[in-house]
Amino acid sequence: IFLTKATSIEKYNLAEQNFSYFFPDEPPTFIFSPASRRRGRPPKRASAGLEDNITPKQNTPGSKSKVSRERARFQKQKE
Repeated sequence: IFLTKATSIEKYNLAEQNFSYFFPDEPPTFIFSPASRRRGRPPKRASAGLEDNITPKQNTPGSKSKVSRERARFQKQKE
């Protein structure tokens, strides 16, 4: 959206002009493109029960999150 001052409209006689005066060629045709995948959080896991079957990656202790450290500790307590 373009807003023009009333003085500019009078000065350049914009009220008397139309779109084709400024753009004499044919209007462009835009190729349809499907909507891109939405950005945001990754999808949630299928269920919490499936997490037990997944073996955790071997990471260095400093890079594990608090939740993953607690999960590993509870796994060891179960065994």
